[in-house]
Amino acid sequence: MKIYILDTNVLMYEPKALFAFDDNEVVIPLIVLDELDKHKNGASQAAKHARMVIRSLDELRALGNINEGVLTERGGKIRVELNNLGNIPTDLDPGRTDNRIISVALSLKKTHPDTKVAVITKDINLRVKCDALGVKAEDYTSDSVIENLDALYTGHTTIMVDDDDINCIHQSGQVAVKNITRPLYPNEFVHLKSNVNEKHSALAKFNGAVLEKIKTFGNIWGISSRNKEQAFTLDALFDQNVKLVTITGKAGTGKTLLSAAAGVSQLFDSKVYKRIVLTRPIMPLGRDIGFLPGDIDQKMMPWMGPLYDNLDLILSETGRFYFRQS
Repeated sequence: MKIYILDTNVLMYEPKALFAFDDNEVVIPLIVLDELDKHKNGASQAAKHARMVIRSLDELRALGNINEGVLTERGGKIRVELNNLGNIPTDLDPGRTDNRIISVALSLKKTHPDTKVAVITKDINLRVKCDALGVKAEDYTSDSVIENLDALYTGHTTIMVDDDDINCIHQSGQVAVKNITRPLYPNEFVHLKSNVNEKHSALAKFNGAVLEKIKTFGNIWGISSRNKEQAFTLDALFDQNVKLVTITGKAGTGKTLLSAAAGVSQLFDSKVYKRIVLTRPIMPLGRDIGFLPGDIDQKMMPWMGPLYDNLDLILSETGRFYFRQS
């Protein structure tokens, strides 16, 4: 059995973390309960999570002595630790919550020398202090949908082929699929590279039978692709056989801009669509929308601002329209 000490920010981030450690022992320092109590009021998600944790602990209290520990359905144990001060190093301020959590960890390391004791926290600085004091510290990642990001489907792959295959797809627009290590998915994009000269290449898409050369777009309302990933994205966005396109990537890679440009082009140029609907999940960005000043348009600006900015860039700089949110 391992011992995991939970920081306040973990419980406010994910209240189910209380029960996420299977048959191990979960320790809640008493100071963490005090922190939860300070943050339980309000309509924010963090406040709701704080109240959820407090209710869960109250239910556990009804099942046994929470100081000694209450057994969980998975064979683990959850308890509140009262020793918050006895082992704080002299250089650390005993009034700080983080340092009291470290004190609990150091105390448990002494009393359980053969057991793994780890602090679970979203606070990077606390993890650094723990490491400096010889205490194991980990981020809470059990809420991740994808445990291994490297295994996440990227939508494209690279295949080394003969020069003749590259010439074939450039001349005829398609080439048969061969010499691949795994089956390709429908609509999966492929970067074909010559096994003789890697600079000799082609961008293609698997249509279910053969590889076909992707469509290229030089200028879409002032926007064009600057790398193969953006070229793949535009091909998918303009493909009428693809009804749903999901795009992932870091901030600044052009996800919103390319989507907006493709939408505007198919609305005004090819007239495939009659209107564009922009949506975003209404997650609190600081204070809830009702507390923000101004009318409904001003209240929505923190959510819709990036979309409006991209549309303004596309519509205004072409000289064909002037976009103004009102």
